[in-house]
Amino acid sequence: MLKKKAPNKEKKTFKKSKRVELQIDNKFFENYDIIAYYDGSYSFSKSGYGYCIFNAKTKEELHSYSNFIKYPKSCSCTAEYIALAFLMTHLETHFLNQNILIIGDCRMCSEQMCNRGKIKVKSKYAIFAKFCKQLLEISQNRLTFLWQPRELNEIADSLSKQY
Repeated sequence: MLKKKAPNKEKKTFKKSKRVELQIDNKFFENYDIIAYYDGSYSFSKSGYGYCIFNAKTKEELHSYSNFIKYPKSCSCTAEYIALAFLMTHLETHFLNQNILIIGDCRMCSEQMCNRGKIKVKSKYAIFAKFCKQLLEISQNRLTFLWQPRELNEIADSLSKQY
């Protein structure tokens, strides 16, 4: 599990600019080559998304990206799915044949990607969710999704608000 602090356990610490740190229990992540975080941010005045990708073994940041959202029918779930769609597209084009853990703070996205929730057909985010599901089918079971509480997703959260 992801934890801020766990006494007497071997940890990896992923560092991001602006002093953001997240400590991770090594045993949970030893089966993954890549760890990726994503987040979408929505407000009526401005919205954005961001993601970052780390090498799970060396802790090196491999890529990070953030941008604003210009989509008229937006909501918070749309922002999350836009972030996830861009992240998954990047992973599929640059990290083939690697086991990847995708971490986000939107429980609904994680549940729907794991087939534990239905995508509402007429929802604002449906088109992006279906696109992510198609990318998931292409990935051949290399992608694993993990939900974590919002306060532990500081890495991607800071990127989603840099627009």
